[in-house]
Amino acid sequence: MKYLLLLLVMSLEALSSQRTVPDAHAFKGWRPVEGYADTRIDWRSLPRVTPACEKGAALYPTHPQQSTKVYHVFDWGSYDHFKLNGDSEACTISSRHNNSRGVKLCLRPDTIYYALISDLYRDACGQTYRAYWEVIYLKKNDNMGTLFAKGRTMYENPRSEFPGDYVMGPTYPLQTGDFLFFTPLFQADTEKIAEQRKFAERTHLFSPETLLFTPRGN
Repeated sequence: MKYLLLLLVMSLEALSSQRTVPDAHAFKGWRPVEGYADTRIDWRSLPRVTPACEKGAALYPTHPQQSTKVYHVFDWGSYDHFKLNGDSEACTISSRHNNSRGVKLCLRPDTIYYALISDLYRDACGQTYRAYWEVIYLKKNDNMGTLFAKGRTMYENPRSEFPGDYVMGPTYPLQTGDFLFFTPLFQADTEKIAEQRKFAERTHLFSPETLLFTPRGN
């Protein structure tokens, strides 16, 4: 069954208004992180699609690599520390003692980041989509997996002599509700999927039954 085309276009302003930040009263607004967002394709002008497969609603990464992930928006924001309580989630350094009002002051606020990301997925009917999701996080909570493409993993190489040597891990299934919206593939995406699947044959086994990739030797 072919996926259904929708003509809904979500504006950047509408998407931005949905971003929930801690201590919004002290938030000073969003600014782009230079050099991260790919502006070659305007995601706002793309037609939306609805995945439709009679075999189920699950979605699966088309390959285990992170190479087709795209950042469409990557913003950062800061806080007015005079408006932040020292016990706030958005405060990184607070005063040791309470002030005359009985509250701790925030001496250094944290930085918050927002990313709109997409990558490539398929359903059990073999149809492929570019799926989009957002990530909002404080700098102090950032870790290796914060900006990973959904359904894809990495882990430290147990055979490596060097710390920080990571290899691609297994993939896992997702649901349509794990994403904000879907669009058709970009012009070069079909070719990229074929290239990455060919490359993954060296490192992973693909199961036609589960539609998942597992590292060789596991």
